[in-house]
Amino acid sequence: MVERAINRLKQFRAVATRYDKRGYIFLGTVTVATLIIWLRT
Repeated sequence: MVERAINRLKQFRAVATRYDKRGYIFLGTVTVATLIIWLRT
């Protein structure tokens, strides 16, 4: 289940490539991506 969640997160380009330099911005990007995944299911 965890591996499937990580694979879904990797579908978002910003999460997979990690262009964000700062940790809190990357955390916000991951949070938005997880919310989108959660709302779609």
